[in-house]
Amino acid sequence: MSVLMMTLVSFIAVEVGFSIWSMTTTLSLLKIIPAGKEGSVLGVNSAIIGAGLLIGSIAAGEVGASFRCCWVTFALAIAFLAASFVLVSKFFNKTVVATTTTTVAKAAI
Repeated sequence: MSVLMMTLVSFIAVEVGFSIWSMTTTLSLLKIIPAGKEGSVLGVNSAIIGAGLLIGSIAAGEVGASFRCCWVTFALAIAFLAASFVLVSKFFNKTVVATTTTTVAKAAI
């Protein structure tokens, strides 16, 4: 397989993965957002995603140009991905625990 075809397949895989991640995040947010605040929360979510894409693209270009090593860019991407998963898991863990506690407290009353 040529380098061009491998690059094309990689870009397609990244886009499919990002689409699945974006859709899953949006659906998860919709389930936990209080009624009437969906628009503002989804707007903030979209703004953060857009800013992250812009800043991430510029930063990746700068890192790639500065170090001239592919592994540095991938190592930073993996580190940011791991940090993102930790933050998301902590947020959803707090949300699930708070929701469960509230539900149990309401049932006890």
